Amino acid sequence: MTRDEPPMMPYEFWTSPRFRSAFEARDMGKILRLFRTAEDHHDQFGPDGISQDLLAIWLRTTQTQISLLENGKSVVDSMSKMIRWAETLSIPNDLLWFDLTTTNRVPVDPKLDDEQGTPRRVGLAVARKAAGLSQEQLAERLHVDRSTIMRWESGQHVPQPYLWPKLAKVLEISRDRLAELLNKPAGPESGPIAEQSDRGYVNRRGFLGTSAGALLGFSAAMHPRLRFSVGESDIRYLLDRTARLRRLDNYLGGRDTYQTYLSELTSTVEYFAHSSSTADIRARLLGVISEQAQLAGWAAFDAGMHAEATGHYRRSLDAAKEAGDAALAGNALAFLAYQDVSASSPNIELAEASFATAEKHATPKVRALLLERKALTYASAKDGYATEKALSDARTALNTETTRAEPDWVFWVDENEIDIMSGRCWTELGQPSRAISVLDKALAKFDSTQARDKSLYSASLAHALIDNNEIERAAAVTIECIQLAEGVASVRPGMHIGSVVHRLRMHRALPRVAEVFEMAQN
Repeated sequence: MTRDEPPMMPYEFWTSPRFRSAFEARDMGKILRLFRTAEDHHDQFGPDGISQDLLAIWLRTTQTQISLLENGKSVVDSMSKMIRWAETLSIPNDLLWFDLTTTNRVPVDPKLDDEQGTPRRVGLAVARKAAGLSQEQLAERLHVDRSTIMRWESGQHVPQPYLWPKLAKVLEISRDRLAELLNKPAGPESGPIAEQSDRGYVNRRGFLGTSAGALLGFSAAMHPRLRFSVGESDIRYLLDRTARLRRLDNYLGGRDTYQTYLSELTSTVEYFAHSSSTADIRARLLGVISEQAQLAGWAAFDAGMHAEATGHYRRSLDAAKEAGDAALAGNALAFLAYQDVSASSPNIELAEASFATAEKHATPKVRALLLERKALTYASAKDGYATEKALSDARTALNTETTRAEPDWVFWVDENEIDIMSGRCWTELGQPSRAISVLDKALAKFDSTQARDKSLYSASLAHALIDNNEIERAAAVTIECIQLAEGVASVRPGMHIGSVVHRLRMHRALPRVAEVFEMAQN
């Protein structure tokens, strides 16, 4: 074990009485201190254990933040960060008070036998080191989080099939050798896309009837027999299917939809790699892949898996560029900028690039979507003038008449969506009266089946009400947020509700606010 990655501790390490007490208290700061100073680390890291500086590097935070947490002077400010830290340290899921939201997880209790558990993949780690790569470096090459590499090497997870070709290439081993290291049969061979032939066709190896990306809840047998020579009907089928899957997001959270979207993407990528098409059809098939990668990225983001989301968005951008679809490329950049607002800090350059990329080719609804997202970035950066202009331009774009067909991926963009985004922006800018007015009107059009979105946007309303000193009503709205978020497979409502509850703490003497804290605790 090198110092570029934390040691993976056995199950018994985490179940000592001191750790049990920290887990029961839900005290991440105490957990970090116990991990860092444990005697198990003295031989490798010295008598004081792991330094705060080194732990901060592993967790991608600062030494000051670690110190504040360990001394009880701060709390972890987002659920996505809590999840990432737990995964980085390989804390067993069954001991935590939250769900890690990852997939294909197996128990790490050493009492399980080989029929139930999965052995560590020592060979995979050896291959990585032979390639001269740390876990962090391999993760960067594959656009995943380092904790994902740790789970592969520990035997807790298997890489998704669409990553196998790139993983084999980075490790400089064959696909068959990789399959041996992963204890899996080798999947269909895939490699670089063949060059276009003189007849105008892109020739690839024979399409295998059984896709490597079997669909979760939609078995491969439910597909009609897609043809080796891709035609218009095949593209239409894939687009229609993608449109139906896209509408799941209206009602389900990312934890529910991620595997379905990822499997569909994997299936389409395999089809692309093992079929033949004209240059025009090839570009359209790349467009389908780009759309599906955005769906997978959005679900990953909603589930708190930001590294995975970034990887999907970047793959979507690459596919859109290769397809020559500027609108899809702009939307991929907009997704990345939107994620930055939530996960790190507003990236104005990226938000502006998203609109500039698509501007000349965008339909009215696409322009409206990219402009309103750009407005949110401006608002998060506290640029009121730029926010106002972007929102105004978004409304103008939405009301522009056109004979061009809108892509399905903007089916949900309407006046109410612009109102919601406007309210969120005014809340960010500290203009509560404007925010309350527009959010009240827009939220009245949502019903309880859209629980995640209504909970998220109602949290913005609650913030605005607190800013406007309407504490009792803010508490009532927060109670509704909590009720709506219950059972929603998304980390985002909880994060937003948590920030509202934190602001309400100074008003706990009020009966309605006390009810909020009772509900939040339960």
